[in-house]
Amino acid sequence: MNLNNGLQIFREHKTYIYVAPKEQSIAVSMHLNDHHSGKFSEPFLIKDQDYSSVIYYSNGEEKVNLKIGKYLQTHELEIIKKKSRDLLADTALTGSVLAKEIDNLVLSVGFEFDKPSQPHELIPDNPVDGDPEFLLYATNDDLARFAFLASSMCIPYMHPWDAYLHLQLLRKNALKNAKKISTSDLA
Repeated sequence: MNLNNGLQIFREHKTYIYVAPKEQSIAVSMHLNDHHSGKFSEPFLIKDQDYSSVIYYSNGEEKVNLKIGKYLQTHELEIIKKKSRDLLADTALTGSVLAKEIDNLVLSVGFEFDKPSQPHELIPDNPVDGDPEFLLYATNDDLARFAFLASSMCIPYMHPWDAYLHLQLLRKNALKNAKKISTSDLA
């Protein structure tokens, strides 16, 4: 799992897992009543406050953006695609009415993790409460132990190596900030 502000994608066996960062959600778009009817986009990010919407094109094509949530697995996306295409084939609905029905289908899918914890929630800039100097004096073994603990608490599971690398970056930044503070104290 990459610890960044973009859409996090990692692979576990044959399954792709998508995780949205803070204040964003995963979405997909689907073509409605046109020659691309039923075609889905790859997952992408939207802001949390955005919602599903129908987009109309000048040539009469319609597309709906479906807000999924913070976490999505390949098999869950396949369920959404199948249910949406089945509805599209069995109805004469169009536009916002059809989009609302497809939204309801998305809501009916039982997602395994509807409220994942984000890595930045488990590994804040100062990872140990009450010890503001933990990063300054932590050994590599201390960081490894904390990374293992944080990665096991992350939903979905984060690999400990990713957490360890993130903690090393935080330690580097903490050391840089400590040097700035000590240099300004001498002046």
